[in-house]
Amino acid sequence: MRLLQRKPVRALLALLAIVVVAVVAVKVFLPAEKIRDLALAQARQKLGREITVGEVSVSLRGGLGVRLADFAVHNPDGFGGDPLLTTAGLDLKLAVRPLLHGEIQVHRLVLDTPRLNLVRRADGSDNFTFPASGEKPAGGAPGAADGGEAPPPLSVASLTVSSGRVAYTDEGAAPDGMRGTTVDGLALGLSLDTTASGAYHAEGRATAERLAADASRDVAVDNLVLDFSFDTLAEGMYRAGGRATAARLAADGSPGVAVDDLAVDFAVDTPAPEAWHATGRTSARRIAVTGPGQVPELDAGLDFDLTWDGGQRQLDLARVAGEVLGLPLAAAGTVAVADGGARGSLRVQMADQPLARLKPFLPADLQPRFTADGKSGTVSATADLTLTGRQDVPVHTRAEIRARDVDLALAQPFLPPGQKGRLAGRGDVAATVVDTTGNPDRIDYRGTATVREASYTESGLVDELQKLDGRVTFTPTAFVVEQSRAVFASGTFDLTGRLDDPFPYFLPPELQAGKAMKTPRLGFALHAKKLDVDRLIPAASPTGAAAPGAGPGMTRKSPVPDGVEFPDIVCDGTVAADTVVYMQVPLTQVKGQVKVRDRRLSVQDVTAAVYRGTVAGQVDIDLNDLQRPAYSGNYAARNIEVNDFMTRFAGLSGVLFGACNFGGDFAAAGFDPEAIRNSLTLDADALVAQGKVVTQGKVYESLHTVATKTGGSFDQEQALRDLATHVKVQDGRVGVSELTTRLGRFADVTVDGSYAFAGDLDYRGTLLLTETQTAEIFARGPMAELAKLLGSRQPARLRLPISVGGTRTDPKVKIELDGVVDELQKLVVKEQGQKLEDEAKQKVGDLLKKWKK
Repeated sequence: MRLLQRKPVRALLALLAIVVVAVVAVKVFLPAEKIRDLALAQARQKLGREITVGEVSVSLRGGLGVRLADFAVHNPDGFGGDPLLTTAGLDLKLAVRPLLHGEIQVHRLVLDTPRLNLVRRADGSDNFTFPASGEKPAGGAPGAADGGEAPPPLSVASLTVSSGRVAYTDEGAAPDGMRGTTVDGLALGLSLDTTASGAYHAEGRATAERLAADASRDVAVDNLVLDFSFDTLAEGMYRAGGRATAARLAADGSPGVAVDDLAVDFAVDTPAPEAWHATGRTSARRIAVTGPGQVPELDAGLDFDLTWDGGQRQLDLARVAGEVLGLPLAAAGTVAVADGGARGSLRVQMADQPLARLKPFLPADLQPRFTADGKSGTVSATADLTLTGRQDVPVHTRAEIRARDVDLALAQPFLPPGQKGRLAGRGDVAATVVDTTGNPDRIDYRGTATVREASYTESGLVDELQKLDGRVTFTPTAFVVEQSRAVFASGTFDLTGRLDDPFPYFLPPELQAGKAMKTPRLGFALHAKKLDVDRLIPAASPTGAAAPGAGPGMTRKSPVPDGVEFPDIVCDGTVAADTVVYMQVPLTQVKGQVKVRDRRLSVQDVTAAVYRGTVAGQVDIDLNDLQRPAYSGNYAARNIEVNDFMTRFAGLSGVLFGACNFGGDFAAAGFDPEAIRNSLTLDADALVAQGKVVTQGKVYESLHTVATKTGGSFDQEQALRDLATHVKVQDGRVGVSELTTRLGRFADVTVDGSYAFAGDLDYRGTLLLTETQTAEIFARGPMAELAKLLGSRQPARLRLPISVGGTRTDPKVKIELDGVVDELQKLVVKEQGQKLEDEAKQKVGDLLKKWKK
């Protein structure tokens, strides 16, 4: 008993008695049903709508515990459909002792399978707005109303939501707007504290199996996970930090978006009311876009530092830096949200990166053909985006792109399939692109491209590009070649020029549809130290392949593929060359004007020096049919050294010398040299006023024989005077007609005939011996006796028929004396009379036989 008299023991017993009485009172006077009814009545009064609860159980073990089954908050009057909130079970555990001090400490709050159904109707009313109990005083603490005190501090040690579903429906949304959002499988675990000032601190984790947005463009998020913490620093000021992940985010529509393995680490501060500052990182393993355009799948990660000013409705991006498919990007700027739309400016930058990093951004069918590596060059870019706030053109874009030391061999896999050549060299590109209209056809771009030591080699080419260096500037309407030098085996060319209106003419046919076509205009100035046309354009050299000493380019080439056309452009240019080799003829100081109209190439006002003289003319080439281009032209040559000309075109060297004037016109058609030679027609008149002829070989032997039969001699070199002829080329032969000249004191020569490009000769003519030479013949030997018989009928000038056959390398010269003999016999008979006819014939025959020997 003394033990019970002790004060501590009595106090403890009294406390136990109070607890026992309280438990009995709760169980007897406040059963679960009464607690439920009281609570529902208070809830209906406060919320203004029906609240229903199934079974209610109360427990005092470990605190005050209440479990509600089938808890539901119904819609306001006039709303049909599912209730606002239903849950299979609500389990609440409160700490009792803090309640005695005006604090609410929740040990556990569990919502089992909650269903939150939010509906906004077309008239603007909704089922989630509750009647307000009073307006909050200005400056009052959160939760204060009608000047009352702030609600008691609240802390929730554990808030758990499992298998939740949240659905939002907007019946007044536009037909193509977001009509609804659904979150399935929502799970939430967090803790929540409030201070006496009414500030909140929360941290926890949220997950969702699927988030779906119902619209013409649907959005779905699978396996969303959010780890976060949240603090209120003061009224209207908050701090949040955490991490969000989602296994998949998909947008179904046109276009659609899918995001896999989304992760967000972030921290949010509110530096002032209606403002927040966020820093963190977001990443996604896969971002897939589907729609009318072909967009590659992306993975991305961004570090960000953002500030939102709610009062100004402005977002400041102090720093956004990260990677997209491994490509580093950085952005900064400011965006203000106005009623008409967003306004502001953003700058997105990409520092110098290897070109190889662009491969993942290419369409899947092109990626295998893109062979860039770490040595293929670099690329950098800066894009300035101006948000206009306009609906028609919401964004103005200005981008600067630079590619440096690019390996031109990267273009090799993209060349047409039939081209087997090898492309090499390096290049740089700097371009600025401006879009202020939103119309792709009106995008403005301009820049500069340089090429260094470019080459293109292919065994089947007429001539290979050995080296090209150049600089080009470009705009949507013009390409300007500021400087270029191209080195071929056929020559080295320096070119400047300008091509206006290249697009859409030179675009692929599928990109030309619906675009206004303009005729491109080309202007240029071309200079060459040496240009070998025979090698560069063998089709333009009619006798190239058959001419002696033909160069390596003088071989037959494959015709132009079917369907390939010469571009229908307008061209005006100038050509100048120190030396041009054409049909193995070296022309110097060449100048000319080039014009192209209606696929017809015309080289006009051509002047050049050749064979110690000059030449002028014009050539026109009809390129409407590249399988059989047609050539025509005219020329006039003055004071050309005829030996050089004969050496090149007749294969007769060291025979005829002197200054020759000739001129005429020509025509031909075909692609390869053989076709052109066979179709070539040429008419020309030639004149050698004064020169010399040097006979040799069988020609000399034949003429010397004639002279020696007179007891005289024939000089190998004879003076030549007034040689005139008409030259005609047709059917593969070069013919001369009415060729007349004087061989010194020996004879007048007349020749007609031709030689073939293949080399065979067919000439016939006469030697009309001079009076002196004829007199010498009849003054000696057997011809002296014949002269007595001829008497007064002795010819003053003896005419000797000649013929030249064989080939240019082995000519066959023949003097036809049989006809001469017959003619002299007839003259003797007439002179001696009929009675001596038989005797005279016999005698003359014997004499002429001796002479012929």
